[in-house]
Amino acid sequence: MPHQDTVVLLGDSLTEWGDYSGLSGRERPCGAAGPVNHGVSGDTTWGILARLHETTVLKPDWVFVQAGINDLAQGSGPDELAARLARIWARLASDSPGCRVGVLNLLPLCTARLAWPGSALDNALVRRANAGIREAASRNVAEFLDLYTAYADPAGELPERYTADGLHLLPEAYGPWTGLLLKALGQGAEGRGAGMPSAGRGREGARIG
Repeated sequence: MPHQDTVVLLGDSLTEWGDYSGLSGRERPCGAAGPVNHGVSGDTTWGILARLHETTVLKPDWVFVQAGINDLAQGSGPDELAARLARIWARLASDSPGCRVGVLNLLPLCTARLAWPGSALDNALVRRANAGIREAASRNVAEFLDLYTAYADPAGELPERYTADGLHLLPEAYGPWTGLLLKALGQGAEGRGAGMPSAGRGREGARIG
């Protein structure tokens, strides 16, 4: 039986509304209990920092962080977002010694279906934020997982078949996300020697993720 990690998934609704059963099972990297889901709908990086003790107290082997779309929706700039994410990663590393941190960048948007008219969100902003996230991850104890590239079509958009509201993924669209996690966990297991999330609905107002 392979080593089974204690894995926490940390983020907003894109994480919370997931069913990551693809990571669970007797022969899967997270064991029968599966990953611990610490996603909170509408959360921002400020909110994650405020509740981070709920994650670090578990002393996990891995924490995968995917957050920031709500920060951008509420007016934070890419540099501010990257700085707060770096604080999250640093806290995880310091408060849970030995924990590996996986950083997933922001998904592309499907602008044709984006359900928040007048929102400042667009894919140019997402790409600027992702550049900052990648650069910050390279300077921190964090493993970068390129979620954007896994989903973007040739025009840099989230394909319409993957989403109902332009932001949240449909259940059948979580394969690439789970695949990135499985790849990271598999590489981690080698270093030691050793699903399909459900759809969510957007929320009104600026807290959309």
